[in-house]
Amino acid sequence: MKPNVQQLRSLPDFVQLFQWNISVVRQPKVATFPNDLNLRAVSVDKPKAAPAMIEVSVRGHKIKQPGISTTGGTITLTLLETVDMKVTNFIRDLREAQFEQGTGIQAPRSDVDFDLKLEQLDRQNEPIWGYILIGCIIEDYDTGGQLADQASDIVKPTMTIGYTWFVEGPPDSLQVPSLPDGPLGT
Repeated sequence: MKPNVQQLRSLPDFVQLFQWNISVVRQPKVATFPNDLNLRAVSVDKPKAAPAMIEVSVRGHKIKQPGISTTGGTITLTLLETVDMKVTNFIRDLREAQFEQGTGIQAPRSDVDFDLKLEQLDRQNEPIWGYILIGCIIEDYDTGGQLADQASDIVKPTMTIGYTWFVEGPPDSLQVPSLPDGPLGT
């Protein structure tokens, strides 16, 4: 049966695309995200866990079942650049720590990875759902596209951020997983 207006009106407020916050839970040791990251952020992808499907075929019949879920992936974060070049400097510093051009020296992974927190908000700007992306690194970037003589837009650097895994849920249930003590957690 097709829903009517009264049924639609009975639903709670809908989640709006522009109601969100992003913050750094754990900074990389070799570079620091701009302290006004949330103010500069104009768009970001939400992480997802995609199960690999297994297809079982027996004598002409096929069924599918879920396999290993892939919780790592990438998101794209788009920021606004200002004349102090904070975003471009951060990208350069982290990129050079990940692989120094000219020498090939690389900082340890534990010095270049970071954790991000993404929150969806309700109409009163209160968190209603959140994600913590763990083990993030910059996989690709664009420091703002092409410069042109006829453009009237501003520079919007983008970063493709790879993450190892993520946790999600209501804000009061989200916790940053702690690293183990010893060589793995140092």
